[in-house]
Amino acid sequence: MKAFKNLATALIATVFLFSCISFNKTPNETQIKTDLIGQTMRLGSTSYEIFTSLTNFKEFVIKNKSKQEGIIEFDIFMVYEDTEHGTTDPINAKIVYKKSDSKWIIVSMTGKLQR
Repeated sequence: MKAFKNLATALIATVFLFSCISFNKTPNETQIKTDLIGQTMRLGSTSYEIFTSLTNFKEFVIKNKSKQEGIIEFDIFMVYEDTEHGTTDPINAKIVYKKSDSKWIIVSMTGKLQR
């Protein structure tokens, strides 16, 4: 029984440690793509992209990242397959995250189709 308690305590401590680390970690490619799902990005004055699935990202490159106190701005190039309209869209995007309650959230995003 004591071995089970020790194992359970170690497991809880490990889960807690990893959850603390992930809260403080800046967003990476996988996190950004996940955060975009369900979002709509303006691509100029008349067009937009609705991100519906992780599998629709055909290319995703973080070209630049700048970080200031509690804010991170990403310059990203992505190719997204818009299955609703039957197009594959190359997009240059700027995505801004802000740290809020120990986690990073998207506060703004803009994009431009690269044709």
